[in-house]
Amino acid sequence: MYDCLARLASVALQYGTPLETVGSLLSDVKVEPFGIVTGHPTIHFCSSLPDAIGQHLLSLDQDAPHPHENRRSQLP
Repeated sequence: MYDCLARLASVALQYGTPLETVGSLLSDVKVEPFGIVTGHPTIHFCSSLPDAIGQHLLSLDQDAPHPHENRRSQLP
């Protein structure tokens, strides 16, 4: 099941779905297993594995520079 979920998320991102949208759709999904998360710098609790993945994607989106920022710095 999680392999299917990962493939869907991957295809959605490859076809231009914003990372924030994919992360938000996965966040707050409530199924087992759930609980305390150890070893992650920003996620401390998740309500399911999809929730943990969604939270991680959202944390990446917040840390990532805007896609056009690198291009602006390279312009003459």
